[in-house]
Amino acid sequence: LATEQEQWLTVNSDQPAGAVRRGQQALARRDFAEAKRWIRIANDWDPAAYSHHLLGRVLHASGKTPAAIAEITRAIEMEPTGSEYSYELALILAETGDTAGVIKYLELTVANAPDFGRAWYNLGLAYAGQEKLASALRALAQAEANMPGSPDAAYAAATIHLRTGDRAAAIEAGERALAHAPNNPGLRRFVEQLRHGENLPINR
Repeated sequence: LATEQEQWLTVNSDQPAGAVRRGQQALARRDFAEAKRWIRIANDWDPAAYSHHLLGRVLHASGKTPAAIAEITRAIEMEPTGSEYSYELALILAETGDTAGVIKYLELTVANAPDFGRAWYNLGLAYAGQEKLASALRALAQAEANMPGSPDAAYAAATIHLRTGDRAAAIEAGERALAHAPNNPGLRRFVEQLRHGENLPINR
């Protein structure tokens, strides 16, 4: 299979798809200089949203965050419905502390991909960080519906209900989370403390 891939790349390296594939392979090896070289070749031949996004990933991985943001923003401009692009941009912006940007691009992500549970989850956390607790709970409800088997959204909702003073709702959400992760000792302890009416630190 590796030989077949090399043969395909040898034949197609002078085409955009082949150049992009070379860039992907270099990125997997963390050879950022080689990855940038091939992806820029692909962009010169055929500018495309995907290759701008891939170049943004390479730049981010190599520590060039502003340039990465510019490339992924360009990908979104070229393909506004690309939920993968807007989600990745939101994650990068979160590293820079640009909460408004995070919310903007997560809202775009879920508008284009309403079943993207992890995007809803991160949007809920971003709203909570801005004290938009009702919006946070709505987003986390969407996350929970689209992340079956994961305790994350229900646990986050429990902490937000606790912040609003609704301990009953916090217990209910905590128990839903625990049902998905019954062997998680930290989560079990959290739910038991809720049930027993203990005062818990409120995460903000």
